[in-house]
Amino acid sequence: MDATWFPEFRAYFVNEILGVAPERAQFWSVSLWNESISAWEPLPLGADLLSVKDGHVMGVEFDPDNPQLPVSVP
Repeated sequence: MDATWFPEFRAYFVNEILGVAPERAQFWSVSLWNESISAWEPLPLGADLLSVKDGHVMGVEFDPDNPQLPVSVP
């Protein structure tokens, strides 16, 4: 993973994962699966600040028609 640290936001901006970089206006984001509503939800904080819990399902791919959310469902 290639990322840039921004101290003013206390967060990393991910430039590429496994050599794949987003194109044009695309970006990497992480979503959590909310089982109670059967839907993806964007993380409310930076991925490096998330405490992963047993049972969390995370997605980092994106849907070209809705780039804020993963295309697959668990």
